[in-house]
Amino acid sequence: MKAQRATPPVHGILRPTVVHPAAFTFKLPDNVSYAEGAMVEPVAVGMHAATKARIKPGDLAIVMGAGPIGMVTALAALAGGCSQVIMTDVQQPKLDLAATLARELHDVDRLSSFFDLVQQDPVISGSYIVWSDGRSGQWRVQLHDLNTGLDQAISGVTPAALDPRIHENVVVWRDRRNGDDDVYMAQVGPSCSPFATIGQVRLSPDETGVELSGKIVTRDLGNSFGIQEPDRSAGILVKGVWAVAPGDSVSVKGILKTLESGERILEPVIVRVASAGDAPVPLGVNNRTLGGEDFGDFTTGLSSGLDGWGLNNVGNLMRVWGRVTASGNGWFALAGWNPSAGDLRIECPGLTAPAVDAMVQVTGIAGLNLSGETRNRLIRAARAEDIVPLDQ
Repeated sequence: MKAQRATPPVHGILRPTVVHPAAFTFKLPDNVSYAEGAMVEPVAVGMHAATKARIKPGDLAIVMGAGPIGMVTALAALAGGCSQVIMTDVQQPKLDLAATLARELHDVDRLSSFFDLVQQDPVISGSYIVWSDGRSGQWRVQLHDLNTGLDQAISGVTPAALDPRIHENVVVWRDRRNGDDDVYMAQVGPSCSPFATIGQVRLSPDETGVELSGKIVTRDLGNSFGIQEPDRSAGILVKGVWAVAPGDSVSVKGILKTLESGERILEPVIVRVASAGDAPVPLGVNNRTLGGEDFGDFTTGLSSGLDGWGLNNVGNLMRVWGRVTASGNGWFALAGWNPSAGDLRIECPGLTAPAVDAMVQVTGIAGLNLSGETRNRLIRAARAEDIVPLDQ
């Protein structure tokens, strides 16, 4: 049988065995499955496309086709800095599957008025798109929120609402409602109140609009990042893909939420980097004091479920040590401080987990992990140097 997996007229390799040059053959690591290994080529195609596109932080990407190549290209675009990716395909199930990979991936058919939006020269900032809509014969400034999927009329109907521009969450445009070109302005998104410290934020209830400034980025996890006070007194996880690096001093505006595990997070509307700096030094603790006790009425520690000890440090950059008790793809566990407390889970997606019984030092963002009804300690490691073997 002649197999066609290469470019015709060259035959492909749809067969049980094949002779291949050793110089171009690479053994998969033990912790990478054949299924994962098969994704190396599609991922390489997606990464190459994202690199060729010269993506800048905050860009909007459109990927046509939601097959395996399209999906990894969309993910590569997000990893490269795109704030949102819009996908098209003739088969709706593919788009439904793509939408489960990241909340920043959008089905073009579910973006209301998208094609009209394109025709009206949209302007994009973060998760917002603004444009002038004159389909009714009258004009108004419209806004689309890519996070919620909601449309909002910013201006009333007017003879001409022209050249809308958006900076962070402020929209300005020229409007001829009074016969002259006047400039109008509107603020969009949630109302955020300034807080001096992350500790004050964590004393507040969910859905509070928060504005923080002068906080230090601890680690970029890809789909989220950590910030903490310069004096390391408190930290919090910020969701979303943003162009930040450890040591950056940032301002964040967003909404306070609580994960199912009880961990507090911020869902940001705006992230602004004020200056770069040195990566912060982690706080070293033993496994017993990682996590800490409850903090106020709204912020959970480990007091409810697995006895927490000491100050609440969830969200901070922490360092722990211990013996590896279990290991898997993108995670491993360290022995707990006593058998009843359970093991400490380390999440390290994309990194090689150490072998069972190895002694290691781990640095990462402290969090909470919920397994069934049991809440336990968690560390999120972001880079290879965050996991250091101690028994070599």
